[in-house]
Amino acid sequence: MSYEYMVWRTIEDTGVCGYCAVLNHRIVRASEMATLGYPPCHARCRCYEVSVEENYGEVKPVIYYHRLPYEYETWDRIGKPSLRTARIPIK
Repeated sequence: MSYEYMVWRTIEDTGVCGYCAVLNHRIVRASEMATLGYPPCHARCRCYEVSVEENYGEVKPVIYYHRLPYEYETWDRIGKPSLRTARIPIK
């Protein structure tokens, strides 16, 4: 099954990097995850993605999602800027 949005999950321990820590439990557009290569997204990354339904145990509407404007290496190289949250317009 193909999903439009996925939830980024970390292992939630002290070894999680700053890039992944910000994304933990965030809803991300599946196409952006695909463009950036999905988790694990860098060496020693232990992240994974799950569907919104799997994460919450039921179907949930997606109103906000987290933008992934950079892959990990780019984010690290340009000084680790904040990642952004985007709102989905309600029609």
